[in-house]
Order: sequence, then C-alpha cells, then structure tokens
Amino acid sequence: MEVVAVIGAVVVMYFTFKLIFGCWEELSEALVFWLTPDSLSWFRGEGLDDFVAELKLGFWVLTGVGSYFGIMHLFT
Repeated sequence: MEVVAVIGAVVVMYFTFKLIFGCWEELSEALVFWLTPDSLSWFRGEGLDDFVAELKLGFWVLTGVGSYFGIMHLFT
C-alpha cells in the first residue's frame, strides 16, 4: 500500500506544482531562497520575495507529505 501512497503523492505534487510554481525557474528560485539565509535576503532587499518563495515551497512539500499520509490512513 505504500507504493500506492507514494504514487498518489507524486501525482498530487505534480498537479500542485503546476498551480503553485508554473515553471521550473520559479521552483529553482524558491530553492535558492531556501538555501540563502533570511538576513542576507533582507539585506539585499529581497526579503518579501524570499518569504513568498519559501512559503510556496513549504506548501508544496506539505501537500505531498499530507497526501501520502492521507492515502496511507485510508488503506489502514
């Protein structure tokens, strides 16, 4: 059943990727902001962009994890 949950989570993450990011450039920008310290982003004047990009990335990961555990809960 774990295989079904993983496949379901990947499908959910694929469709939410299209809704949240739209393209690979936005995802890569979010990953760069995630790896950059927040104080450095605020110093550069990109603090709000950093916050929004990390929020999108966190929501996207949580949808995948949540759908995995939701599917596992349905089958147990």
